[in-house]
Amino acid sequence: MGMPSTRETPTLSFVGTIVSAADRAKGANGGWRSVEVRVNEVVQSPPALPDIKGVTVTVHLAESETAALGSRYLFRVVGVSYGEHLVVRAIDVLPDDGSSSATTRQQAASPVLIDQVRTAEAIVSGQVLRRQATTPSERLTEHDPANAIVQVRVVDTIKGVVPPVIEVAMPTSSDVLSRLTTTPEVGDIAIFFLGHNTEADSGSRSIAYAANDVHAIDGIERVRAAAAQL
Repeated sequence: MGMPSTRETPTLSFVGTIVSAADRAKGANGGWRSVEVRVNEVVQSPPALPDIKGVTVTVHLAESETAALGSRYLFRVVGVSYGEHLVVRAIDVLPDDGSSSATTRQQAASPVLIDQVRTAEAIVSGQVLRRQATTPSERLTEHDPANAIVQVRVVDTIKGVVPPVIEVAMPTSSDVLSRLTTTPEVGDIAIFFLGHNTEADSGSRSIAYAANDVHAIDGIERVRAAAAQL
């Protein structure tokens, strides 16, 4: 029995138009076929890679992927060769009609967001109903976060199964190891990336989760898109 496959994280993302296609090179690419793609827009790039807008690159596609000559796609790829001619291997190939902004595509393609979605036990959008501070741990170090317990009414569930009302332990300190992207207040609606849970002290009335991160609600479609890929 083989080991379960692990999804790779793209290192480069760009919008490009397929300008030519080559027959599959038997045995050369392990079952991949190649297309030549003119880069229309760079979405995410390694710092060391020069600007490739307008450059034609070779993209290896999996047998399961379909791509039409002359069409635009959002390519999320890993590098194969960064020499004089750039050669990459596709992780995702998504149709792109040009209607979404570059910022939206960049955030959707973010490896950090994809990793957050993959590792979260559950992801919900919800409204903060109540907030209370917790007692600091006796084993306090410079990296122990100051926590708050917030009660959240779940509006929508993106990943996992959660009850209608949950309690979430959120770090409120500014330490780099526990800083949240967004810190919601009572009445705010946000996206909660949830970690491990335990039964709350007050019976099974609600579940207490640890917040891996919290995002602003305007990023909900990016989170949904990332969740749909996994």
